[in-house]
Amino acid sequence: MIYKNLIPTMGICALALGGVAAQAGTPAVYFGGNLATLKYAEARLHDDATIKSFYGRIGLQLNSNFSGELRAGMGLRDETIDVIGTDVDLELDHFYGAYLRGGFQASEEVSPYVVIGYTKGELTASEPGVGSKTASESDMSFGFGVDFLVDNLVTVNIEYMRYLDKDGFDVSGPSLGISSSF
Repeated sequence: MIYKNLIPTMGICALALGGVAAQAGTPAVYFGGNLATLKYAEARLHDDATIKSFYGRIGLQLNSNFSGELRAGMGLRDETIDVIGTDVDLELDHFYGAYLRGGFQASEEVSPYVVIGYTKGELTASEPGVGSKTASESDMSFGFGVDFLVDNLVTVNIEYMRYLDKDGFDVSGPSLGISSSF
């Protein structure tokens, strides 16, 4: 299963990115995690689903304004929505992607940014007595956020992302996270 390999894979990425940063002479690698409240909205449904999720991220600060980032996450619990009088459970199985962040330091502690990238995700819909259907989609993603420097190595961030927007549905929402550089 993808989740049991997530932590070792992120660790290997951190070591690889750490080697690149060491060659460049800057401590530019960071890692962290975010809790997100994602909204799944589909044009033909009356209800939107609110899906709580967690994602880990690892990034490389390319210079003072740009960083590259890898993310991988999953839903924390199912969400039930009403589809024409029938309860349907939605589960965010997983999502992952690669992103470029561009920003500036507005003050010593505050750095707003924009983010653009690519996301692939998988969602399962289950109806009692009928069964389940799994679908995966990918799309260009974009968003914006603000990093708040807590100390030299720890940052807290608030972000809003639109991960998927295609074929009559979208997945988007805010997140709150923490990261550390090394």
